[in-house]
Amino acid sequence: MKDLQEKQKQKLEMQKEMNHLKDNLIVKKQNLEVADCDCYIFRSLCNEKDAEI
Repeated sequence: MKDLQEKQKQKLEMQKEMNHLKDNLIVKKQNLEVADCDCYIFRSLCNEKDAEI
């Protein structure tokens, strides 16, 4: 009985850790998308500036 409780507790802890990692991954992906968009905007501005020269 004690082994079963320990396994259930361990499973719950692993699920919490997985959810935490998943949330972190989502945030990092969103940050990467923002950085990619900023890079695109910066590149476009540089291209416009080059075209003016």
